[in-house]
Amino acid sequence: MDAFENKGMLPVHSELKSAMDEFVTDLAMAKEELVAAYGAVVIALTKDKNLADARAVREEASELSKRKVEQKPKAKGPQSRVTTFDLSKPAALKLFQGGGPVKPNAAGLEFSGTGGLAWADSIARFTLPLTVTFVVAAFPDKTFDICPGIFSSPGADSFATTGIHLHWGHNWNDKTTLHIFGKRVAIQHRPIVAGQFNTIVMAVDKDRKLTITLNSLVIHQEVLPDHLALEGCVRCGGGIGHV
Repeated sequence: MDAFENKGMLPVHSELKSAMDEFVTDLAMAKEELVAAYGAVVIALTKDKNLADARAVREEASELSKRKVEQKPKAKGPQSRVTTFDLSKPAALKLFQGGGPVKPNAAGLEFSGTGGLAWADSIARFTLPLTVTFVVAAFPDKTFDICPGIFSSPGADSFATTGIHLHWGHNWNDKTTLHIFGKRVAIQHRPIVAGQFNTIVMAVDKDRKLTITLNSLVIHQEVLPDHLALEGCVRCGGGIGHV
């Protein structure tokens, strides 16, 4: 609860499962101790020849023993973890690291594009299967360079050498290029419209199939080779556009 209130972070499934397992174990032990305590009371009442009360306590203990402590659920394999960054809150900046001019605004993180490249990588790292949804827009003064990414590594050099990065609208909103661990893939360019919010989804399933959609349109799909280490940060921003 403290992590959620202070940082907006939720525990991963394994942490929740561990806490629940401990709770179930403690509950079972408490039940055994309670039943034993009932037994001691029955013995004491019987010795005092208070048979009516002893019988009532014995019956109550019998009812208690019939109640089953819910057992640990059978393992169903890893569950999906959903992480939401509320980028409109200044505290969200603590969950990212990066470079260049970046600040929170009413809608999220704002990259002014002045002073060179700007980006923000999540401190949390992720692996496949992974689906990340970005909601992005460009300002009228510099309508280009919307550059989200996944499996990123810290540093400006990682834009084109590690991870998967979409460079939408580079060359002053004239081209779109996808960088997949150093491999450049030309994407049919669809001009960025100033002030329009866009949804970019970058997903890699358990079979390493990469799918990228732009406003619900699939713009790229391929199966990634086994030698690529699909683990890293989520990247926001990038480029010198005003995003």
